Amino acid sequence: MQLPYSEELNIENFSRLFDNTSECYKFFWFKAIVGKVVEGTQEITYEELADEMIAEAWYMVTEYHLNLGPRDTLENLVDLIKKKNPELKSCEKKSAIIDL
Repeated sequence: MQLPYSEELNIENFSRLFDNTSECYKFFWFKAIVGKVVEGTQEITYEELADEMIAEAWYMVTEYHLNLGPRDTLENLVDLIKKKNPELKSCEKKSAIIDL
């Protein structure tokens, strides 16, 4: 894949982001960052990024029990939150997951 040149981003390293996709967290990580950029966010904390990733993975993990990868801990985080908050539905709104 040929990506456009950027002086602010090492495109060569960035283009290799999805070379190995055995762990799905990369997709949720990328989607969370792109979502924040689209919203106009210039900075994001680690906690905000993790919250976005958990909220994005929520439905797939709680409804379909999607296995995100052999060493992917995002799935474990979703399962832990669901176990501690059994009242949360698999179809819970993203904002409710993030607020929690």
